[in-house]
Amino acid sequence: MAAIQAVLERVWSDEQLKNNLFNNPKDVLAEFGMKLPDSVAVEVHENTSNLMNYVLPNFDEIPAGVDLEKVDPVAGKIMKKALTEAAFKTQLLADPKSAIASAADIQLPDSVDIRVYEDTPTVKHLVVPANPADAELNDLELEAIAGGAGKGGSDKVQVSGGSVLPGVYDLEFLEGM
Repeated sequence: MAAIQAVLERVWSDEQLKNNLFNNPKDVLAEFGMKLPDSVAVEVHENTSNLMNYVLPNFDEIPAGVDLEKVDPVAGKIMKKALTEAAFKTQLLADPKSAIASAADIQLPDSVDIRVYEDTPTVKHLVVPANPADAELNDLELEAIAGGAGKGGSDKVQVSGGSVLPGVYDLEFLEGM
């Protein structure tokens, strides 16, 4: 976890490193001791106050024994549905906002754009959250707090199995590679 925090702190304070992360993610991650096989590409996405990026993991990469709904009831419900219902997964990837709203029976603010990516065996997606020191809460985060959910993991880097909604997985799996 220390390496993850180190990456975040450097990315949030060093614009050149941040640019390098977007342009050469595997090289930057390797500098922090997190290596991926040559056969795997990494795409980096950044959350802003009006844009939330989420990653749908490969079903096979979800750690054994993890109950997604216990980790995060809303995200878990959405992820389970996407992993078991092809039509919903297609809708989630094409129109995440309406798919999430209908599956979770929630209304998402118009001011927030949501994008969902799918990890594959050869492409992993890394989501860099907005720096909490710089960011104001967006409408989605305000709604989560009003509903008692807190900020929901927005201070984590999410990659490969990052959640459809915040808080399920992060870069920890890379630390041992």
